[in-house]
Amino acid sequence: MRDLKKHFENQPLSTHVGIEGQISLQCLPPEGVPPPEVLWLKNGELIDTAKDSNFIISNEGNLLISVVRLADMGNYTCMARNPAGTRYSETAVLTVYGQLPGELDFLKPCSHGQWLVVRCLKYVLPSVVGTLVARGQLGDITVTAKYR
Repeated sequence: MRDLKKHFENQPLSTHVGIEGQISLQCLPPEGVPPPEVLWLKNGELIDTAKDSNFIISNEGNLLISVVRLADMGNYTCMARNPAGTRYSETAVLTVYGQLPGELDFLKPCSHGQWLVVRCLKYVLPSVVGTLVARGQLGDITVTAKYR
């Protein structure tokens, strides 16, 4: 007799993690006879754990990303299959964020009335609030910007 239940007992949840962090996406597949094989998809493509040792699928079916990279950001879906069929979990969104530098050093001082150009490398996700504070003879100037 072959069987594969319809519902996952535990679905992966959307989450966020910092670059170089570690994350485990949970998946408890539906019961089946024989027990289903668990695979994972990233953005609809099968993850090949033999080609990328950064991805590990546990015996329970969870996906472990041992050292998170910016490229790991995406949509993850757990797939369970056996001879009776294939089932897909809900899709979880993994958001990866970086770290802002603690202080920015300017190469050239700026005087009152001069232009100040600040270049930012925006790789920080999700929404980040940053504050630029410049100290000069006229007092402190504070500019706050929200990045989306």
